[in-house]
Amino acid sequence: MSRRSFLQTGVGATLGGAAVGKGTDGFNQPVSAALSRSFDVDGDGTDNVQFTRAVDPGDGRGRVLQATSQKTATRDYAAALQNLAFAKLTLADLVDDGLSYDYYVGEHNTSMAPNEVCLVLTGRGSGMDLVFRTKDDEDEDNEREEWHTRDVAPELTGESDRPGSDQPWKRLNVTHRNVTAMDESNIEHLEEDLLAHFDDDTRVRAAGLGHGTPTMEPSVIDTYYDAFTVAGREYDLPETK
Repeated sequence: MSRRSFLQTGVGATLGGAAVGKGTDGFNQPVSAALSRSFDVDGDGTDNVQFTRAVDPGDGRGRVLQATSQKTATRDYAAALQNLAFAKLTLADLVDDGLSYDYYVGEHNTSMAPNEVCLVLTGRGSGMDLVFRTKDDEDEDNEREEWHTRDVAPELTGESDRPGSDQPWKRLNVTHRNVTAMDESNIEHLEEDLLAHFDDDTRVRAAGLGHGTPTMEPSVIDTYYDAFTVAGREYDLPETK
């Protein structure tokens, strides 16, 4: 399976399964809480991938967020999302005021990195849509074990020219009506321009990160994140354990 297509089935089905696993009662809490967790994709009884707080391995930022599989090669996945319902943000706000985060690819990482950015939006019809986009850092100037910044705002309009940013967005409709039928058949393959599919006044319910390779060969995940910033405000994304 190609890098461009691996998210179309694996990650969407994984996150969709989270909504199913928690039942429709999961939507009585912020969707960010329902989806912020680790997923045992391997089925070995262990959630190998976690988002956890760790000491910055780079330039002394203090404690930062780390996606880690504890040096274990795995197909497991984890997601960490921030509730934004209170902020009343729209996609236009993200385009105008920014969406970005810093990342640091650790020495043990063999996975695609920095991997996914995830948004939960007010649905085009009813309910909510989970949209996500992967990035595999192919920039030869971006050396490992250094901090770099992913500017997601130009990716929302398909205008990013950074290496590894040519992935399409993908959409999973998350509603009470179809939650029991949540599977990979509900994944819609979009274009690079997210605003070609959503109005710019679409509400942003949550935003965050995901990391894992559930439909590819097992990989070791060792990536750090900091300064997750939405519309000028920095957030500390939650741990998954």
